[in-house]
Amino acid sequence: MSENNFPVKSFLHDDESGLGFCLRAVAANGGQFSSLRRLLSIGSSERLKAEHAARLAQWFDVDRAKLELRLPAHLHIKGGSRRFCYGHYFRQPGALRSNKPQLCTECVFEKGYLQDVWDITLSTCCLEHRLL
Repeated sequence: MSENNFPVKSFLHDDESGLGFCLRAVAANGGQFSSLRRLLSIGSSERLKAEHAARLAQWFDVDRAKLELRLPAHLHIKGGSRRFCYGHYFRQPGALRSNKPQLCTECVFEKGYLQDVWDITLSTCCLEHRLL
């Protein structure tokens, strides 16, 4: 199955979370996140990363570069390691939410997907719906 595309196609929105898209796309195909981890041969504690984008993009039939930009990459750069996501470098490991995601339930209900702003720890409330 790993060579084939998933039959139900999902559109990757311009402001959608990379992880949120993967969860939505696998669910639309009747799968679970644990099955996606098995297909990628990653353990239960490992997160989806930019290095997985090529395979995920092929399976979900989306642009690889767009998906790769929305999944974190762990880079070892002169002066230490940093995470790169959404076109920005993050020096502090906790700057990106990877194990305790937050979201605005009203936005998800209205839009049908998880926005990328919730992947960054600076976002703690929804300005539109005034939810914490």
